[in-house]
Amino acid sequence: MSIERVEQWRAECKANDTIRDEGLKIPDDVTRFLDISYGPYEENVLDVYVPKGTDHKIPCIISIHGGGWTYGDKELYQHYCMRLCQRGFSVVNFTYRLAPEHRYPAALEDCFKVFEWVKENHKDHFIDYDNLFLVGDSAGAQLAHQCLTILTNHRYRKLFDLNVPDDLKFNACGLNCGVYYLFVNRIFKPSETFMTTDYLPEDYKSYLKQYKVVSNMTNNFPPSFVMTAHEDFLKFMSLPLYLKLRLLNVECEYHIYGEKGRKDIGHVFHLDCRSDEADRCNDEECAFFAKHIRP
Repeated sequence: MSIERVEQWRAECKANDTIRDEGLKIPDDVTRFLDISYGPYEENVLDVYVPKGTDHKIPCIISIHGGGWTYGDKELYQHYCMRLCQRGFSVVNFTYRLAPEHRYPAALEDCFKVFEWVKENHKDHFIDYDNLFLVGDSAGAQLAHQCLTILTNHRYRKLFDLNVPDDLKFNACGLNCGVYYLFVNRIFKPSETFMTTDYLPEDYKSYLKQYKVVSNMTNNFPPSFVMTAHEDFLKFMSLPLYLKLRLLNVECEYHIYGEKGRKDIGHVFHLDCRSDEADRCNDEECAFFAKHIRP
């Protein structure tokens, strides 16, 4: 895809997201720490949201935004993340480098920079480092899935040049409307890739072992809330991932929302702060996290 087409697609997505969030206000019950640098690049900025009046550490959700690895930032996820905060969590909402300007593994590297920042700064932002949760949707779910596999499989981790905090552990995760099978095999469509050519580096073949995320999952993978919708175009990826988790004896739940024909409950519908179905999904996901909060 040419950079012109990427820019056009970004503009189309931005227009749709602007309509979705038009008129939404900053909640009065959320305190925001904004535009904090977590790395050396211009894009390496994050926000932290905590319930107003918080004076002690509380469980934290780190959110990885979606956008096909080529679109999105923390501003587009602020309302969704603040709604998570209103459910009793501190929330880290961050921007990462996008393709095609920054190709794989740039976004993955930025995720681990955020994890480093959380380790180093959690005490100053009411983040309970012993109660961390990770969520991602669409391409963000792919990144979350890969990060967690790196964290829970030491052999797989050796394939990467990443600074991984030794004590970093996520109690549970939310994988929402995600991409999990990067190079789709014959179970789905032969030779098809959902990791776009805009995201892949020119020497992508040298990274092939890294792309085999599902096959490197182990029973150390954290408890998982796997979510999709009947009208999510990536729905076919979620059930096989859930079955893989079951095969590994990982605690997990599989949720499918909406109804067939309900186009308004489609891909990443949970970001719509006006949707009752989004509220139900986010309530159930946060309830799943609450079951895994350590005292």
